[in-house]
Amino acid sequence: MEKLTFKDKLLLASIVTTEQARIPELSELIALRPKAEGYTFDAVGTRVELWANRWLDVYNEAILHAPGEAKLRWVADRGKKNCDECLALDGVVKTQSEWIRSGIKPQSPPNEALGCGGWSCGCKFEIVKGSK
Repeated sequence: MEKLTFKDKLLLASIVTTEQARIPELSELIALRPKAEGYTFDAVGTRVELWANRWLDVYNEAILHAPGEAKLRWVADRGKKNCDECLALDGVVKTQSEWIRSGIKPQSPPNEALGCGGWSCGCKFEIVKGSK
């Protein structure tokens, strides 16, 4: 089994650090901001949903940078409204390195390559069976 490269480990550490840094702000927004300051549950819920949606971006990064050279299929979430770019990519298969070189990946907001910006994008990479 191949191991993560130093560059992959740095990327992973950066993702973890970035997400951990958001926890105090999110916690304050949820627990400490009074309604009098204009924060409604809907506004808080939207922020929590966006942060929770980050797991899919991290999942896609992990698959993209996993050791090996697997083929990855772009899969659009048909339960969500999809932008034209996501629909055009749905089902496209490329190797990990081809996806990395293309600069196009699901999620990763702000994402100028996608009409949806990647913010609430439900698309993901799926490893093509038998490609590793």
